[in-house]
Amino acid sequence: MFALLLAVGVAHAGWVATGTEQGCTFFKGNPEPSGALPVRVECDWDIDPAALTRVLGAPGTHHHVFASLHSAEILSSADGIERVCQVHRAVGASDREVVVEVRTASVPGGQRFSWNKATDQRGCKTDGVEPALSDGYWEVTARDGRTRLVYEVRYLAGGHVPAFLVRWFQGVGIRGVIDDLRVFMETAR
Repeated sequence: MFALLLAVGVAHAGWVATGTEQGCTFFKGNPEPSGALPVRVECDWDIDPAALTRVLGAPGTHHHVFASLHSAEILSSADGIERVCQVHRAVGASDREVVVEVRTASVPGGQRFSWNKATDQRGCKTDGVEPALSDGYWEVTARDGRTRLVYEVRYLAGGHVPAFLVRWFQGVGIRGVIDDLRVFMETAR
């Protein structure tokens, strides 16, 4: 019942539920003028929030967690901002390479790890295609002895990407990201 009430509340905020699985509800937002289709995932997991916070708070190791992330290299860390070169890999498309700025902030009961595409894209060493947009956040909070995870992402791959791959990423691809994280956390126990 709680999940249904939550889904209804989020839907009123401009999000439309697209499915549920593995303790998570998946949402899509309205298409933005940029062409991005925001995606949101809300999970209620029986995973230690401190352990999940440690994993998501280490962006230089995310390529060990997420299959779609070929590499994640910290380029610099100063003033609470980590500059990370990420190389995204998907079958049927050229690698995407982007420098993101990652910030950590406290939220009531937990932490938020947000990222946005850096203005300065220098520092990556491959010749991947630069995404037009890459921003979002992970938010981890403790609630009733469980972990509440919220993931939002806005992404435009840049270059030429077939429409079917874009739709795949917005559906199956996002579920894959969440599955990768859940499996990593369950095997790390």
